Amino acid sequence: MFDPVTAVMGGVNAVASLISGLEQADVSRDIGRAQIEAQLALGSRKEGFERDKMMANMGLQLANTNAFYGWGADAQLRREKDAALFRTGPLAEREMNLRNREKIFNQDLANSMSAREFEQRQNKYKLEQSLAQRMGATAAIFGRTAPINVDLMFS
Repeated sequence: MFDPVTAVMGGVNAVASLISGLEQADVSRDIGRAQIEAQLALGSRKEGFERDKMMANMGLQLANTNAFYGWGADAQLRREKDAALFRTGPLAEREMNLRNREKIFNQDLANSMSAREFEQRQNKYKLEQSLAQRMGATAAIFGRTAPINVDLMFS
């Protein structure tokens, strides 16, 4: 049987379902729009970050180039010039002073009494060797002779 209350309640329920479905569709559409706008904003922000990063890298590259060919090259040239002046100035004076001291030391050593005595001993030894060779040659031909005192030659 037909119950009017049930029919009205069914109609109200259908209208409520329709309205609820329309509102749910509006909410879904708004959520979809918000998601699209959020993605666009995020993409725009990311694009801005990438652009800023690219500009920063270009700036660093320009700064490095300037440091290599500009002020950095000038600083290197100044360091090389200072080093050359030091090598020809104070360092050259010290090296020349050391060489002169070494020459004086070597001359003093060569003219010292012990160096003279050493040279005399060497000369005496060479003379003894030469004399021994000659005496050996004559002894081989003529026989032994009386020994010669070499010290008498240096008195």
